[in-house]
Amino acid sequence: MRMPLKVRQLVQMILCGLFVMATCEKPGEGPRAAAGYAQGKRIIDAINMYHRTNQRNPESLDELVPNYLTRSDLILKVAANSEYPFVYKVKPNGYALYFRYGGPGLVDCVYDSESGKWRCYGRY
Repeated sequence: MRMPLKVRQLVQMILCGLFVMATCEKPGEGPRAAAGYAQGKRIIDAINMYHRTNQRNPESLDELVPNYLTRSDLILKVAANSEYPFVYKVKPNGYALYFRYGGPGLVDCVYDSESGKWRCYGRY
């Protein structure tokens, strides 16, 4: 007995979606994440240089421009039509630096200065 056409189409869509998700990179892996980590490292290095010079962390990333970074260093460009600004938040014992990239879904990565580690989370 054959499945009705709508049921077959639904099953095909589900199987196709599972295949696509299985072949996708995990959040924080792959070339887009690597680009974010590399650019993030330049920002982290600039924050550290600022701290050595001023004995405090900057209140915002704008304080790093133009002496430590350019304005374009603060925007992650992982594709021709996707730009995501880095986000910086001062914390009581350090700071957090965030970047985001897309495709498929969205991935958010955060660097915690206290732990010195990145963590990434994805949404599909």
